[in-house]
Amino acid sequence: MLVSGEAATPAASLRTGARRWIAALRAAGLTAGARLVVALPSGTPFVQVLVAALWEGVTLAPAAPGTDVASLLWTLDARAAVADTGGRHIWTPDGVAGPQGPLPSARRAAESPTEGSCLLLRTSGTAGPGRWIALSDANVFAVLDSHIPHLGLSEQACVLAGLPWHHAFGLVLELLPALLAGAEIVRVQDPRAPEALLAAFDAWAPTHFSAVPLTIRRLLQASGRARLHRLSGGVVGGAPIPADVAQGLSGSLLRVGYGQTEASPGIMLGEPGHFVPGYLGRPVGCAVRTDADDQLHFSGPNAHAGVWTQRHYRPTEAGRWVATGDRVRPASSTQAHGHLPKAILSPEETHPPGGSGAPAYVFDGRVSDSFKLSNGRFVHAGRTESALRDLVPGLLDALLCTLDGESLTLALLMKSGTAPPPLSALRTALGPLADRLGSVRVLTPATWVRHSKGTPDRAAIARALAAQE
Repeated sequence: MLVSGEAATPAASLRTGARRWIAALRAAGLTAGARLVVALPSGTPFVQVLVAALWEGVTLAPAAPGTDVASLLWTLDARAAVADTGGRHIWTPDGVAGPQGPLPSARRAAESPTEGSCLLLRTSGTAGPGRWIALSDANVFAVLDSHIPHLGLSEQACVLAGLPWHHAFGLVLELLPALLAGAEIVRVQDPRAPEALLAAFDAWAPTHFSAVPLTIRRLLQASGRARLHRLSGGVVGGAPIPADVAQGLSGSLLRVGYGQTEASPGIMLGEPGHFVPGYLGRPVGCAVRTDADDQLHFSGPNAHAGVWTQRHYRPTEAGRWVATGDRVRPASSTQAHGHLPKAILSPEETHPPGGSGAPAYVFDGRVSDSFKLSNGRFVHAGRTESALRDLVPGLLDALLCTLDGESLTLALLMKSGTAPPPLSALRTALGPLADRLGSVRVLTPATWVRHSKGTPDRAAIARALAAQE
């Protein structure tokens, strides 16, 4: 059953609506590899269109509701789109009953079908310009096969769904596992509102919940810790785990997850209840390695099948190593294992997801976060910020930047009621960079601008710091 808003759709109705969408795809001549945009809210019609597209081998391109669908039809050279607002080549759902007819005609595609690619997913763009990543059936099932055994889902599970289903994390690691398990799915349309999430927790007593760290932080601040600790499972990912979130989730049955759209999206999983700042877990279903600059690469069946760019599909080479853009370091013994009570491990899980010999990793900043000063000195900002978060008590986040090209500005976000550390302590923590430290600013949560996943918006924070000069 899928519960969304006030409506509850049983499995039989999900199936009936999906079959009607299958008939519509066939009637419109959309065969395997034809590209279909869906820009619907995460709910019953979205699921029905998803099932129909997967069944027919159509390449589905999910987009956020409210997207300029007409423009996206051209960008992706798609045959048609499904959205709440109709138009030329745009189909609308008839509630949960299937498509609303008669359907507008499908457009003629100029490019060849992307046969073999079941999904075109847009990356979030928080670390650079967003791209449309093509995932094959093999990519998606590789991640499902490697991750589902660790998720603890069954027909008795109730999944509180708050992740956007047009992104890889929500679609592949929240929605598809729940559907395959036959679990009950309760959809919360606005997970940014902690009161809505808390009400859903109380009304449905979910067993599973996945989220980005920013959502977890909001729940913890709204006294939701006990509800999170009653869960039987879920994944927290999409951004590095900050100290306050790690503290709030330690000992729960949730686990950290790490990946990206290019990895379909799974690369690593942590152990249940094991949360330390920046922890990424151990590789699951793929191989990983680091280069001379500590950038993480992965290789395996989860590596994306291709990229859609400039209205053209470019397949990628199988067996390649894919650069993630993230710097990592091996987790220390305490970071990798901590002091976990055996009770938090599920009965079938007697060793970490990647195997007892698999290395565990900690996030050490983005490659793109690094910069040079005017004298040519290279600053690994992410690595330094990570070290500061480990060393400075009460520090929720840190951001190192330069406003003049000569000196460093350090912005701090402190835990409420915690005084900033003395300048001498910060200089010690900065090590060789201390001689370039020009100023230290303590910012308020309102000034600490974040992307939707919870990562700092470096450009916005730097602009705010410059405005204070």
